[in-house]
Amino acid sequence: MLSQTLLRILGEESAPPSPTIDTRRVRLPSDWSGRYSPGIRTFLPSFKAPTGFITLKKAFHKELQVESICPKHYLNTVEREKFRIFNRDGLFYNNEGIKLNGLFLYVFFPDNRLYGGTTKDVMHHSYLSRGIDLKAAGMAYFINGRLITLSNESGHYKPTFAEMQDAIKWFLKQTNAQSFVFEDHSEQKPTEEFNGIHFYDVQPNDGGTISINYIENSQLPIVLSKLWNSVFADFSYSSWQDTEMADGYIDETGDDVYLSAEQDVKIKILSHSTELSILDFPALQGLTCLRSIGTKLPISRFNCTSKSTLRRTM
Repeated sequence: MLSQTLLRILGEESAPPSPTIDTRRVRLPSDWSGRYSPGIRTFLPSFKAPTGFITLKKAFHKELQVESICPKHYLNTVEREKFRIFNRDGLFYNNEGIKLNGLFLYVFFPDNRLYGGTTKDVMHHSYLSRGIDLKAAGMAYFINGRLITLSNESGHYKPTFAEMQDAIKWFLKQTNAQSFVFEDHSEQKPTEEFNGIHFYDVQPNDGGTISINYIENSQLPIVLSKLWNSVFADFSYSSWQDTEMADGYIDETGDDVYLSAEQDVKIKILSHSTELSILDFPALQGLTCLRSIGTKLPISRFNCTSKSTLRRTM
């Protein structure tokens, strides 16, 4: 009886049957047999999401086991709904119809449901997902409902760059083909600048295809400033100053980019080969995981890398 109840709880998020989704229950992978006893395996997921979806990593299976026995931190279906994210006319809104602003931890389910919360409200991806297989997980930064940065920064799921491709395409479609930056945490190397966290410019192409182009770190301020400027092109900065997002405004005229907040900072862009550092522009830095530099927070949830290990190439 207990086993059936747990399976029903864990399986509640399965997508409705369709020709493209396999909802059959299958045995656990064979490599788990030597790690867990039959009794423990009773409390681990016995369902399988469609091939190619992202599973909770083994390091957190015991967390899932404990939550299956004594729910404490995971949200149930009803509780999760207050974190539902909706899209309308290329912009993203919370469950109350308010445009998203700031940093959000998100999970993207196989049936294209999107959930997310601020880091004040949500600490871990498993809190939202309850260990269910996902299509994507990470962090996202929004300004006035517009998606600016999307990442795969999740220690519980660790999505690879390849595993994120379908999600990236979905998000671009939801933005009405407005470009954004993808931040990849899956190929980190401590010998590289910013530990090898890489950035990509996601752009629509003619014919419905997309291009994902690598951004050199020296070009990152330029790309982010243009995205910021496009959001605020018809926006009054004075009406924005009382919000939590009032840490900068960028106005681009010709070759000059201005960052205006408490102090005016001018970036002179001579060419696309101009060497700039994102760390010199706090408002732009805040649109990425690099906002953690100089704080007590880890730079990446992907591997909990401490800021003390960060290497900045001079």
